Amino acid sequence: MMNLQENISRIKEVMGINESTFPISIKRRVNRETLKGYINRAELEYPTLCDHFGDEYEYADAVIDHAIDELLDEVDDDIFEKDYISDVLDYLRSKSKILFGQYLIDIYKTTCSEYMSDSEVRQEQLESEITERCWKGYTQKGMKTMFGKRYPNCVKKKK
Repeated sequence: MMNLQENISRIKEVMGINESTFPISIKRRVNRETLKGYINRAELEYPTLCDHFGDEYEYADAVIDHAIDELLDEVDDDIFEKDYISDVLDYLRSKSKILFGQYLIDIYKTTCSEYMSDSEVRQEQLESEITERCWKGYTQKGMKTMFGKRYPNCVKKKK
């Protein structure tokens, strides 16, 4: 089983992130405890999270982006003009998602499902059904579920 460091290393390899170009001030602060502080402060920015976000992923992304902005502003307010900023942002987002993504998703699900009635939950499930037309030469035969969403089941028309 792969540990967290190996996971992060593989992500960096795949994304082509060269951490050696990052300033030492960022490298020092990119650890679980420091990031957790920024994530916790970012959560406070969205006290009405059920009203602000359409789903748990949108919420998690917003909290992570806010936390990263705060961290980078404290490290260096000119950092957004640097050549390596996109690598830094990709690295921080991937590390934050690995460390805190599921935690943030669970917060949204727990908090917001308490406020939703059963009919709202069913309505949300219906809205998650993707309504696309089938390609030319294909016809819809019911629906299928992929990646938690409902899609039309398109099959080739018989002549």
